[in-house]
Amino acid sequence: MLRRLPSAVLSRQGYLRLIELLDDSLCAKALHHLEQREITDSIVCILYEAPAVLRPVLAELLRVIESTEKLDHLQDGLRWLATRGAAESFDALVTDLAAHVQPGQFVARLRKLVSELPLPQTLPPKKIGMAQRIDATADIYAVAKRFKNCLASYATGVGAGAYAIFQWDDPADPAVCLVTRHGRLGWCLSEALGPSNAELDGKQLQKITTAFAKAAVPQYSAICALECILQADCTTRPRTPRQRQHYLEQRLQEIEEAAWIEDVVDAAA
Repeated sequence: MLRRLPSAVLSRQGYLRLIELLDDSLCAKALHHLEQREITDSIVCILYEAPAVLRPVLAELLRVIESTEKLDHLQDGLRWLATRGAAESFDALVTDLAAHVQPGQFVARLRKLVSELPLPQTLPPKKIGMAQRIDATADIYAVAKRFKNCLASYATGVGAGAYAIFQWDDPADPAVCLVTRHGRLGWCLSEALGPSNAELDGKQLQKITTAFAKAAVPQYSAICALECILQADCTTRPRTPRQRQHYLEQRLQEIEEAAWIEDVVDAAA
């Protein structure tokens, strides 16, 4: 495992969490086979916060996902998926996914669950916390001018039902919030910025994200984690000798089955 660590040091919490992960035999084995990938704080955080039964397959997925930081809020994404109706509960969803131990199977199952989600029937609520939804194109232009940002470029998308814009009416800390539609995964809070696209302080941002979460509009980071896995390409040929041998055995079996089916069809004809 020392050979997998980066040249720079991890955070103190990172080392403590890594020790706990290595105490899990299945997770330790998966980390050992995490070839050509440094064990960064992000990877440690993803595996540590994930349900223990999903750690081995997630470690395998980390081999083919380049931007591991996008998975930092995977647990939030899975909870949101359960909320959207993919399972009766978060624990039931984890049990379902844990039955698919191969990365390709895991991704395929997740894609199927998402494909079966009901389509969002409505826009986000008209009012969320101190935020008011802005629908009229003229009002969107007015807010964009007042806040000196590029919200006007989203007006067409708002009309098409791809975006929703909210103005956070706090006299002391005004902000605008961009909410985006992500297919069957629903609506999420993509950005919340002050005038001239100024970043909000942590306390203000937390207040806004909490209000939207209560209205069933999660942060984009949760949706991004799910989308990152949905887009993962698990067809890459394995690299280790043992994996290559397994891959070849599977391919030979597939070829033999295909030839057998062809013989049966020819005989029937």
